Formats: sequence, C-alpha cells, structure tokens
Amino acid sequence: GVVTSPTQASDERRHEARQATNSSPIAISSDNRFVWSVNPDNDSVSVFRVARDKNKKVAEVRVGKEPWCVAVTPQRNQRDDDRRHGRDDDNDDDDDDDAKVYVTNMASGTVSVINARKRKVIDTIKVGAEPFGCALTPDGSRLFVANQSSETVSVIDTERDRVIRTIDNVGTKPH
Repeated sequence: GVVTSPTQASDERRHEARQATNSSPIAISSDNRFVWSVNPDNDSVSVFRVARDKNKKVAEVRVGKEPWCVAVTPQRNQRDDDRRHGRDDDNDDDDDDDAKVYVTNMASGTVSVINARKRKVIDTIKVGAEPFGCALTPDGSRLFVANQSSETVSVIDTERDRVIRTIDNVGTKPH
C-alpha cells in the first residue's frame, strides 16, 4: 500500500480545496450538503438539501429576470472539521454560515448575491449585457462573469460584492 505522510495528506487537501470552479444551471455547496438550481421560467433559484440522500427542496429564492447560471463560494467556517470528527448536525437545514451564492440574470443584466444560510438576496450587482456564465476563483475572492451581448467579462470582488474591473474585447458572445 501507499504510505502518506501527514504533510503529503495536508498538501493534497489544500490542493483539492484550491481547484478551479465553474458555474452551470446547477451548483453544489463546498460541503456537498446543498444543491442550488436556477429556474429561468419563474425568475428564481431552488435550494435542495442533498446530504445523506435527503434530496428535499428547502427553499426557493426570487432573483432577477432569466437566471442562467449559479456559483457558490467555498465555505470558510468550522463545519468541515466538525463533519470529519463525527459532529455533523444532519437535521440542520442551514447552509454554510458565510457562503454566498451568485446568480447571473440574463434579461436583467445583473448578478444576484444570496446569503446561503438566510436564503435571501442581499445585493444585486449591475454587470454587462446578458450575463451568462460565471466562475469563482478557487478561494472564492473573485467572480468572473461573461457578458454575452456586451462581449465583456466583469470581475467582481466577492468580499465587497462590486465590479472592480471590466475586461473588454473578449470575443463574440462569451459564455
């Protein structure tokens, strides 16, 4: 068998936690407990508790017009350590305490920012025309939003939830 030192195991966990992220019409929280899915037909996102195969819808949150993609920031709290040591509160329907969910709204030209635990929109960020795809940096500090009709990418600081840069001339109809 392969012997892994504590240092190697720590390096592997750090590498896994820093993998690139992406978005799609569906996203899962970093603790694998919740799935978020966009609903463009009724301008909302649904939240499902999937931990331990519960597969139960726990909320629906209204967002902007025609939500298209969703991305969830990685958690930055104690829950991972609690689960590793058998202290998972399986009856808890709360999402990560400090996680945020970002939803691109194509017809609105905005990104909705949702507090994952409270399941409420806490901010709306104006971006380019027809925001489509989005991707978070591995540490969750920046969100990149492809604006399909303005042919730009908006860079959002996720701590302050505001656009800090717009990248022009990225190509025709970026996704």
